[in-house]
Amino acid sequence: MTIIDISVPLTDKIPIWPGSNGFSQIQNKSINDGFQSNVTLLDMDIHVGTHIDAPFHFLMDGKTIEKISLDDLCGDAFVLDARNEATISETVLREANIPQNTSKLLIKTDNGSWWKESYFNEYYVGLNTSGARWLVNHNIKLVGIDYLSVASFDEINDVHKILLKEDVVIVEGLDLTEPKQGMYELSCLPLKIINADGAPARAILKSL
Repeated sequence: MTIIDISVPLTDKIPIWPGSNGFSQIQNKSINDGFQSNVTLLDMDIHVGTHIDAPFHFLMDGKTIEKISLDDLCGDAFVLDARNEATISETVLREANIPQNTSKLLIKTDNGSWWKESYFNEYYVGLNTSGARWLVNHNIKLVGIDYLSVASFDEINDVHKILLKEDVVIVEGLDLTEPKQGMYELSCLPLKIINADGAPARAILKSL
């Protein structure tokens, strides 16, 4: 069985959303300085790197991250190769031959190369509102994508609300450069932070 790590590494050079505090890792205590052990402090935005958006991120009455069922975060998932698409629209999804009864969909785009850069690229590929509605209408319960937002830069609010109002789990910041199109077993586990609008996650795929 092959395990593919689809999480991005967290460093202080990772691309971050405009206005985010980003990520910093501080060696608070060091054995070299006479301490008994090494201790690291983290200072980070919940939505840096690979993470899950809880409905509360955009909806004041939405559920927080610890209330999302682990059953919704693990199980069979289809990786869709949508490279060469500028936007993930209803048309793209309708013509993609996604297997019937797919409930978890990971969208591989041309975004993968942008993880090598330290700056944010607002021209990343994301869902537009027609694509988001298609997912809801086809009973997709989890959608993931390979950059900092599942939504196109100019449709952030509308796309998130369409998905989150229907409790579609959103996984952002994936590294999908390795997996080819096909069905895998997904495990995506967020930190159990109480009353939070999201959480960092470690995500892997297992070949079936």
